[in-house]
Amino acid sequence: MSLVRPLKVLHCITDLPAHGAQRMLLKLIEGLDSSAFENHVVSLVPGGTLTQEFLEKGIPLCDLGMKRGVPTLSALLQLRKIIKEFQPDIIQGWLYHGNLVASLAALISGNKVPVVWNIRRALYGLGDDKWLTRNVIRAGAWLSWHPKLILHNAEVSVQQHVDFGYAEGKHAVISNCFRTDQFKPDAEARLNIRTELGIAADETLVGIVGRFHPQKDYRNFCQAAASVALQGAPVQFVMVGDNVVPENATIRMWLSDAFGDAASDYLKRFHMLGPRDDIPAIMASIDVYCSSSANEGFPNVVGEAMSCGVPCVVTDAGATGELVHGVGAVVARKDSKALSRALLDFVVKEPLERQSIGRSARERVLEHYSLEAIAQQYISCYRTLVAEQVS
Repeated sequence: MSLVRPLKVLHCITDLPAHGAQRMLLKLIEGLDSSAFENHVVSLVPGGTLTQEFLEKGIPLCDLGMKRGVPTLSALLQLRKIIKEFQPDIIQGWLYHGNLVASLAALISGNKVPVVWNIRRALYGLGDDKWLTRNVIRAGAWLSWHPKLILHNAEVSVQQHVDFGYAEGKHAVISNCFRTDQFKPDAEARLNIRTELGIAADETLVGIVGRFHPQKDYRNFCQAAASVALQGAPVQFVMVGDNVVPENATIRMWLSDAFGDAASDYLKRFHMLGPRDDIPAIMASIDVYCSSSANEGFPNVVGEAMSCGVPCVVTDAGATGELVHGVGAVVARKDSKALSRALLDFVVKEPLERQSIGRSARERVLEHYSLEAIAQQYISCYRTLVAEQVS
């Protein structure tokens, strides 16, 4: 097989909401030279907020029509047909479901093309996962003999998965990358978002971005944020993500419990915006970013905040601590008191000191996590696997 023609990469991903793994896939394809790589994306589930963006960028995309949580033989057979027609040089799975389906379809197609899995989270346990996801993770351990390579975006994830039963000796770590041209300090965006929310230019604003899911541990954030507010700090909070809205009864209950009789006064400081498509502007508007996650791989949103020059206070989930170490604050997972203390420390800092830390955070992203550098690591993996297949 000649390597003069573009390498064909078939990406198999669970779905296409605007979440971290899906955004990373989009960035990766943008970072791969289209004259050297031909990419095709298959989503197991139809729809998703990023679907249109993939199509607008001219990325070939189809779905298998699966219903969420309902794997089907017909979907596997459809993917087998796509494999036979596209004739990929690499099949790249994304997320547990996408990894599993990629391997199963490759096996039933009889195609010897190298399959690569991409695991996007740490594995502290399965307690926060749905029944199907727990069993897909277990099935992944059983089938992990099949992929030629298993990629992770956090070093801690490798040993956790090996301990869980995933095959040894075939793991590698490639961090996430960040679009520093899009995520950057932006005084105009800062003013516009604050005007929208009715927040003064000099008032401290703490932000968090992430879907409402147990892995993001919004309860931890609510308890820590409430503690900061109760100590008299002049601070407001902006919360962005799927189902992170004022109508979310669980979030309101957590905040009301934390504030007690004063809840009606303090709840005005919490701006729950739901999903937004202007995340760069949101990040540029805040003074401190908080990640309260119980489980992460390598969080895009933390790197994006850093890229905007925003200091971060985070839990040590996945690679988050490694990303922030020295240019922010890192506390233990599921410890709202420690998170509150660290948040308060940054809230009361002089603005110039926060800005200095934020500049250092952006410099770290520019130096270590550029799109070009991370895309080159994927390119190296793909070319090595194809060369081994040829030989």
